Amino acid sequence: MTAPAVQYATTTDGVSIAWNEAGQGPALLYCGPIPFTHVREHWTIFEAFFSELARSFRVIYFDPRGTGMSEREVAEVSHATLLIDADAVIGAAKLDRLVVFADNGLLASSIALNLATTRSEQVTHVVLDSPFTSMSELADTPFGRVGLTLAEADWGVYVQTLFRVLGGWDEDSAWIDLMTKAAANWVDAPVGLQYTKLNLGTDVSDFLPHVQQPTIVIRNDPGTIPARCCQRVAARIPGAQFVQYSDPTFVQQAELIRAFVLPSSPGSPVVEVPDSGPNAFRAVLFTDLVGHTEMMSRLGD
Repeated sequence: MTAPAVQYATTTDGVSIAWNEAGQGPALLYCGPIPFTHVREHWTIFEAFFSELARSFRVIYFDPRGTGMSEREVAEVSHATLLIDADAVIGAAKLDRLVVFADNGLLASSIALNLATTRSEQVTHVVLDSPFTSMSELADTPFGRVGLTLAEADWGVYVQTLFRVLGGWDEDSAWIDLMTKAAANWVDAPVGLQYTKLNLGTDVSDFLPHVQQPTIVIRNDPGTIPARCCQRVAARIPGAQFVQYSDPTFVQQAELIRAFVLPSSPGSPVVEVPDSGPNAFRAVLFTDLVGHTEMMSRLGD
């Protein structure tokens, strides 16, 4: 499947935002890993993933200002401009109801969570890929330690390091080389640094308890973000699910999203539950025993 045709929306402050769409079904707004988004090349690199997603959804992808094929020469970026950009695309695509999908990173999560909590009548489901609440959670990880220092010193080296070293994926993964070479040109250094600094000051904690929509938190293993960070996000969103998988093509992620949003769609797993009578009650209890570790150390197995 080739990348769909690029369209443009104009924001309320006059910036041209590139977007495209493919597939049929419920609308799904894809918020990419800002600032490394490109409505044409990203789709090509992860063709298998986007094609699988478009089998069940009308997928809308956009480049925030200063990135990809959107207007590149912009004065500033902020959480407000990210929301303005998303709103322009939602309006241009005429979306009354939509699933929001944040693919990796604080800035994508901030768009999705902001939309979910301020446009609760429009957003039906929330999908968060490898989320965390703030960069302070990653202070003890290589990703957290490198960050802005390397980005300010040499933007090109930072991008190379981000995808080849810090991402956690084996160099044999087919997309690593393609993504590394392409992403360096998806945002110019001055704007890339603005987004990097914005990312450092972002904390999405306050949004989490107010998300009312069905939410799934997904993590591909291995990955940059530790599982504990993703689990904490899921724990703070009422009723959220946490699912971990391992697939370098990310196709399984698209399947998980389809099964979550459209549980009765073709290809989704069906679980047979034996009939135990009209008034059967079923319960599964998970529990922990306080002091169990100390007791086992004292008494032995």
